Amino acid sequence: MPRVLAANAWFKGTAIAVLDESLQLLTWTWLLSSPALQVSRSPVQVRQGYHAPLGAAGNFTPPWSLRSYDTRLFNFDGRHVFATALEPCEHSPKHRCAGQGQAEFGVQLLQLTAEATASGGATALRAWLTARASSSARWMQGRNQALFRAPATAWQAAAGGAAAGGAADGAGPPRLMAQPWLGLVASLGTPSFRNETVRCHHRSSYAARRQQLAECATTPRDATATVHKVRGLTAAALAHNETAALAARLGLGLGLGLGSGLGGAPLLQRLSTTTGLLEVSRRRGARRCSALLGVGHTHRRDGPLLRGRGLGRRRPTGRRGASAEAEAEAPSPFQFGSEYMHFFYTLAPTPPHQLLATSAEFCVGAAQAPHDCESVQFIAGLALQAGAQRALQTGQPELRRGRSNGSRLVLSLGVNDCEAKLGLVLMQRVWKLLQPLPPAEAPCTVN
Repeated sequence: MPRVLAANAWFKGTAIAVLDESLQLLTWTWLLSSPALQVSRSPVQVRQGYHAPLGAAGNFTPPWSLRSYDTRLFNFDGRHVFATALEPCEHSPKHRCAGQGQAEFGVQLLQLTAEATASGGATALRAWLTARASSSARWMQGRNQALFRAPATAWQAAAGGAAAGGAADGAGPPRLMAQPWLGLVASLGTPSFRNETVRCHHRSSYAARRQQLAECATTPRDATATVHKVRGLTAAALAHNETAALAARLGLGLGLGLGSGLGGAPLLQRLSTTTGLLEVSRRRGARRCSALLGVGHTHRRDGPLLRGRGLGRRRPTGRRGASAEAEAEAPSPFQFGSEYMHFFYTLAPTPPHQLLATSAEFCVGAAQAPHDCESVQFIAGLALQAGAQRALQTGQPELRRGRSNGSRLVLSLGVNDCEAKLGLVLMQRVWKLLQPLPPAEAPCTVN
């Protein structure tokens, strides 16, 4: 371990866990976000703690160098998973950021390898990121972008680019989209994938070694690994901006001023997207109604580290007799933000993906006090349990309550920046919580 530690050294690293269909842990490992700079063949560099050795897997000692923060996973097509993360700017000199001490948002492709066990489990798990796509646009910076996918033909039709009698059946690869703020939608390109089996760490030149470290990470020397390759990722391009109209609909004043960064609508900026968007649907009469489901959040109190960095924002306390000034000066047991609240929301599944509905604020009950909530909690992932996902893909109606667990929504969340937990909620309940925002008449749109 280094003798001198950075102020943020309590962030040890990011763990990747693999669960089975019953949500039981199979195995886990540390994520390597920049394997070319985090893995080394040198025993000296490994002993210093800044690099992981070849062959490392599972519960190895994570490297101290180039850690990424606030990593979220997004299942793009059932086979390929993208990760969003923040990487300190000083670790990426070729990318532009807001300044020293800040972090830059990026999208990368997750690589996973493991060995199957006789009992149906997995061991020797390795996880690393490749194929980074980033953006220097200020409206794309921050940790809370929501990824989703959209049919490319739908965007072509919206732009008037679909030829008459053309591919209206959804043919062609879908687009990877991002929602950095409520009301903003950006395109990250049209990714296409291929698998490539590579022989790892057998070349001797410096350039070849760096390339193989990036491709293979800690895979043992001369072993083979199947690596996902992606093409078509691009820097974020703004596709739709309805922040002014959305702020007016929500009664929050002016919209985000893109010309001056994010200078307008301070209240709208407090509502952050939190998870990747999930494709959901339900029956509406004889037809199917579809939407993109997400979770947003806000926090109402800043800890001393946020205030000390000038990142704190004055927020309404919601407490009778308490002034904003007294709240800002009150000591907090939490170093960063606290008093988190979440809300569900849906977007239209077709361009330009307007906001359709939101729920009231909610928080997840604490394990030791179900009628109270932890002050620091953060929902970072959404997924349908396996039965509901299969029903959605085959176009079958959602399974009714009591007949199967397939109609449940799984929420992954962090508690007090210390624990990872899973929560379950019936999709039927989520639909009831969602209230349409005029002019929308329902939280979903009929196909």
